[in-house]
Amino acid sequence: MDEAIELRQTVFGSAASPPRGEWTRTGFTFGPANQEYPYGLRTPRNATRGMQSVIQAHIIKQFIFDNKPRDKSVPLEDLLKPNEAEQALSLYTAMSDILWNIGEKAKAIVALPGEASHIPHSHVYFQDNVTEKLYFFEFTKLDDLQIFMKRYLPY
Repeated sequence: MDEAIELRQTVFGSAASPPRGEWTRTGFTFGPANQEYPYGLRTPRNATRGMQSVIQAHIIKQFIFDNKPRDKSVPLEDLLKPNEAEQALSLYTAMSDILWNIGEKAKAIVALPGEASHIPHSHVYFQDNVTEKLYFFEFTKLDDLQIFMKRYLPY
């Protein structure tokens, strides 16, 4: 319970009320690979936009500098025309890099929701149907984190 309360207080400011539903409904969605701006995340106008903007910046970095060898003869515009596999690669790599940097390049913790609730509803903790069902996975190697993120990207 202590971890759930601390997590909710850090992310949302309180554990006594549920987070806004947009945090549990908003995913990461790219535009179609064959249309305009295939490197861009489709972001709704809600509270998740700031977080998605950070991930978007890392995704663009991946496309321009990391995913493909930088051949000076290749126009920059071509680097920003990923296919679906390159979109997925940039997303899980960007998310892994962000988490790895937060953990000071020593460890990262990923939380994924499960089915069973581990924490009862109380006056200090309002169930949101997500936080109390989280499982935590800790990584001490970036490669292991990236493999995990690739495997569980749909979640």
